Amino acid sequence: MTRVLITRPEWASRQTVLDLFGLPHRHLTRLAADGLIRTCKFGGHKQSARLFKVADVEEAMAAIAVGREPRRPITRGGRK
Repeated sequence: MTRVLITRPEWASRQTVLDLFGLPHRHLTRLAADGLIRTCKFGGHKQSARLFKVADVEEAMAAIAVGREPRRPITRGGRK
């Protein structure tokens, strides 16, 4: 039996985000490390995937395109 990963449309895998926005891998990683894009870890100990909030990527890319600093997304609990 094959398992299929179905996610909500507002979250996407790293490769999907890279393909959608044409970003280099390091740029996406830096945006996430700086807290400008929300991420969540999906999966268990041996196999996991990092998912990215598509709306945050869109907002960050739009801000960078017009030359302004992207804002940090508001998260629950005050954590990144």
